[in-house]
Amino acid sequence: MIEVPGLLSKLQLDTSPYMSGLQNAGNEARNFSQRAAGFFGSASKAAFGLAVAGVGAVGAGLVAAGQQAFNFSSDVQAAAGNIQTQLGISADEAERYGDVIATVWGDNFTGSIEEAGAAVLEVTQNLDQYGQLSDNVLAGVTEKAVAIQDAWDVGIGESTNAARALMDNFGLSADEALTFVQVGLQEGLNASGDFLDTIGEYSVQFADAGADAGQFFGIMESGLQSGMLGTDKAADLFKEFRVRILDGSQTTADGLTQLGIDSEVFLGKLASGQMTVADAFQEVKNKLGGVE
Repeated sequence: MIEVPGLLSKLQLDTSPYMSGLQNAGNEARNFSQRAAGFFGSASKAAFGLAVAGVGAVGAGLVAAGQQAFNFSSDVQAAAGNIQTQLGISADEAERYGDVIATVWGDNFTGSIEEAGAAVLEVTQNLDQYGQLSDNVLAGVTEKAVAIQDAWDVGIGESTNAARALMDNFGLSADEALTFVQVGLQEGLNASGDFLDTIGEYSVQFADAGADAGQFFGIMESGLQSGMLGTDKAADLFKEFRVRILDGSQTTADGLTQLGIDSEVFLGKLASGQMTVADAFQEVKNKLGGVE
């Protein structure tokens, strides 16, 4: 027996022969029922009619299943074709996106194949411009971006742009970067609505100062916990600290001394690269915490 649904689920197949064959099977079943009914008496006609009706129902069910598979295949092909047009790639290159779209939709992350295609396209444009992500990773990252959108009403473009900044500045993978965004939202870092903008504006400055992604998020979080209104205020404080600590002024040296820090040794480590600005910030922060 030909497993038609299995064949159709492979997508990209010409389904017309199967559709035609299934339709013919349904018609033949009905014709057979009509011809055979004449050979039976009234008592057995009813029983035979029920049996043949079952055969016809099976044929109709197969036709319906084939039609659904055909529609699914057509929708996936259309969504993949849109990605091909948007990215300016070949049909062969676009073929892989059909599988990713089918996965995202099949995992119930979107309400339609069209929505799945749009999500995959946006994630690809922001996080996988060079096609380096595997199909599984691209599908997983897309699903995470859609989940963020549903939970916090943060657009896929917004979350993936922020993730791109983290990838570029801290060397994170696409999944790691989007996870940082997700955890930051879970921890309430977007309370003032500036979290993603702060990532885009300040991540490069933190990276240049020797901070890693964990320190970047830690400073934003501690700033909010200390009463700052917005992650941008905490990030801006770090930016200003970096300017001041590296200015070589006597005022900066005196300030360090007042905190109980040997300014000559401290600034010497900064100048030689033995200590990063991020490390210096943390040490000064700790000393300030001990000031009455």
